[in-house]
Amino acid sequence: MAKRHRSPAYPALKISDAVKRINQFYDAETINAAPVKVAVTHWGYGEKSSGGLTVIASLKAYGLLNDEGTGANRMVSLTPDALNYVYDTRDDPSDRNKILSKAALRPKILRELFDKYPNSQVSDGSLDFYLKQQGYNPNAVSDIIKVYRDALNYVDGSAETIADENEHEGGNSQFEEKLKNDVTKLTGNMFKETSHSDALKSSGDQDMKQDIFNIEEGQIVLQFPVEMALESFEDFTDWLILQHRKIGRSVEGQNKPKLEIKD
Repeated sequence: MAKRHRSPAYPALKISDAVKRINQFYDAETINAAPVKVAVTHWGYGEKSSGGLTVIASLKAYGLLNDEGTGANRMVSLTPDALNYVYDTRDDPSDRNKILSKAALRPKILRELFDKYPNSQVSDGSLDFYLKQQGYNPNAVSDIIKVYRDALNYVDGSAETIADENEHEGGNSQFEEKLKNDVTKLTGNMFKETSHSDALKSSGDQDMKQDIFNIEEGQIVLQFPVEMALESFEDFTDWLILQHRKIGRSVEGQNKPKLEIKD
């Protein structure tokens, strides 16, 4: 029996189809995370279908879907970019186009092809030859070329601009506000900003801890309960991610660090 030729990773889903999938997921779950076996049903697949897992892998490659956990406990949810795209229903599509332009070249192989052929004027034959040289299964090459051609329809701007994952994301604040409101409806008023004195008052009700981080511009103060339920900790994590993005807008310069939260 011949050994199966395993290709390097590539998104099997076109970015144009990915957009449809994130809208379908949002219609069913909004900002909530869903078990994988439930998520795939929103796209018309059975819970054991490989097609549903292919969609998840592709959406992750484009940076439009997060996942957490393993096996039966694996959960998926839309990323901030995906939510900002869904929320933006304005006639002016410029901000939506920026999101898709960035997403279209997140998969490594699509970015690689764009860098190698920056003017996009390359024949399918040349792409076929290059992909096979890189170890891609000959049976998959034609599909990769179709995915790449589709991605080019969404690429707007120079390679340098697209490569900047930390570019200023102005214009989306109103959609983050909608995200905040949706989260608040689900979790209570967790985004209410309190002054330091208000926080100290709350410490009379339960034991609190306080951590202070000194930076050149001043102090960052964090106060939190000694004991915290898992659900509360999940809400706090969502809030922390949002605050990181908000504060990041006031920071000048390129290559701003991303917030990575790991177990």
